Amino acid sequence: ERTRIIVWNLPPYLNDNRFKEHFEQKGFVTDAKIIMTSDGLSRQFGFIGYKTEKEAKAAVHYFNSTYLDTRKLKVEFARPVGDNEISRPWSKYSKGSSAYKKKREREEKKKKNKYEPKRKKQKLNNHQEKNNENKDENISFEDKLQQQSFLQLS
Repeated sequence: ERTRIIVWNLPPYLNDNRFKEHFEQKGFVTDAKIIMTSDGLSRQFGFIGYKTEKEAKAAVHYFNSTYLDTRKLKVEFARPVGDNEISRPWSKYSKGSSAYKKKREREEKKKKNKYEPKRKKQKLNNHQEKNNENKDENISFEDKLQQQSFLQLS
């Protein structure tokens, strides 16, 4: 029994109560849910549940290609999760899409980098490199002997 419908192209400011009230014109609405992002923004689609399949079918025929405020709605029967006829997800908010995977990878990388200290590479200019080379020449004979004996001991 198909009693749930999906409604596409909802106005972004629409709330669940107004959504439910609008679709009660064609029968008893058991539930109404607008899908939101994790940030609380509307994804501009939602689901309506009716008590009977007859009411749901009447709502699909009545509301498809009608307007809610200035938005032309697309209304059809909702399909169960995992249905083969559902097209592959593409949104960055939908699990299973490559955009969702990339977004999660970037977020994980940010979290990881947040807790690791950043290491800056030090670039030496020509003057500093020459000074480093001259350091060996400025070491006294005794210091060189001490370094050599230390290296032999270790």
